[in-house]
Amino acid sequence: MSGRWSLSDRRYITIELRPTVMELQQPIPTFVTTLGVGQPISIQLPRVTLQRVRTTVTMPDGATVMLGGMKLAEKTQLVSGVPILKDLPGLSFLFSRRGTHVQNRKILILVRAAVVMPREGEPSTSDLVEVSRR
Repeated sequence: MSGRWSLSDRRYITIELRPTVMELQQPIPTFVTTLGVGQPISIQLPRVTLQRVRTTVTMPDGATVMLGGMKLAEKTQLVSGVPILKDLPGLSFLFSRRGTHVQNRKILILVRAAVVMPREGEPSTSDLVEVSRR
């Protein structure tokens, strides 16, 4: 997850969030090529599904916000039946059953923002940057 943030003078935090969900599609397709070498080479090119969301929230110091709206749907083809008889051409429709199962998953993201004040005497971020430049 990436994003940007800003802090108001009243300790309200504004965060721009960009969560990303990437899912590898199975099976990975394979193709064979010779690439001019003469020897056949198998190449797998994975396919991915990408979901991106962008939102901006403003919340007080120490608050937690829940983001929703992203979901994954997994579709599965199911085949069941009487062994051997379900594989016979012409009779398979009598001894087998085909179906589709869809499983939906929802993704919830909890984000907590807190302002951390440096203690007196501790180096601040700008001090550390200044030291690293020397």
